[in-house]
Amino acid sequence: MQFDPSSSVPPALAAPAPQPFLIPPAKRLSFICGLTLATVLAGLVELAFKRGVAGAIAVDTLSDFAAAIWRYTDWAISSFVLGLAQWVILRQYGLTHLWIVATGMGGLIAQAVGFGWQAKLGLVLSRLAYVWLGLAQGFVLRRDVRSAWLWLFVPPVTFVLSSLLFLVILGQTPTGIAVGLPGPSYVALIPALTLQGLLPAIALCGLRQKGSSARRPSSEAAFRATPEMTDLTQLRSLARELHTQLTQTDIPEIAEDQDLIYLVDMTVEGAIAMYQPVNQAAFDYADQTPLPALAEAELAGQAGQANQEKYGSEVATLARFQVIFQATGDITIRSSNGEPLS
Repeated sequence: MQFDPSSSVPPALAAPAPQPFLIPPAKRLSFICGLTLATVLAGLVELAFKRGVAGAIAVDTLSDFAAAIWRYTDWAISSFVLGLAQWVILRQYGLTHLWIVATGMGGLIAQAVGFGWQAKLGLVLSRLAYVWLGLAQGFVLRRDVRSAWLWLFVPPVTFVLSSLLFLVILGQTPTGIAVGLPGPSYVALIPALTLQGLLPAIALCGLRQKGSSARRPSSEAAFRATPEMTDLTQLRSLARELHTQLTQTDIPEIAEDQDLIYLVDMTVEGAIAMYQPVNQAAFDYADQTPLPALAEAELAGQAGQANQEKYGSEVATLARFQVIFQATGDITIRSSNGEPLS
């Protein structure tokens, strides 16, 4: 990536409407495929572990107490492996590592409760116990999305349907009555695991973000209230510093045919204080740029307050730039009104 002060990219004039969804529409297909694949792989890893250990310790010969310990260990491992695999995908959209803990603990409780229900309700209906998984995951989601309580129903519905699909492929009814020639269990397992990843992925795509979040870019009001630096020499120096910071991070090709345009404020010390997407693509792909990690939003308020105390409110303290992550892979930095800093 090169610093190109003479780029012909036009200045952006208006900020887009905020992205309402947790998963931006432009990323939904890749997200659904990624989360589904992660879920399937987690299930296969857990199955391989279970078969390997079960053969090594001869589970069928264990005492009741030892068998119970083995069951809880197996449930815990399967739940935490699932949480870790899904979090690898979900962390790109701002969800924290608490998703691993919630999925691990919620899945463990759900499997334990479902095991107790299975004798009375059967395999399929006992999966309603996964409401505990929905409760745990919903607790994590509530920080970022609206109506997180609706997630309570997603895991139980998902596991009921996947268990039903599993039995149908095996040639059985939910009550265990054979209705056809059963196939190998792994043949039924893959579609069931796929459904366990596919349905939550689709549900996550429908969740709407809350109106405010610590992960969000700075508000338009904050930009309007922030005075701008006007010293051209200092602006050029800070532009070079900004370019250096941005190019220290490897940026993937996140928008094949669209430039990502941001307004970025820097302090005189060279710290990124605020940023704001200008076009919709910039909003959709902001988390894959270095800006969220580099931004130190509290610096804007501190700089403004210190400046007002020392000089009065009319003195500019933050340098504002237009930063364009171009589809070609280059980074262009210009003044806030789009003028080259050459």
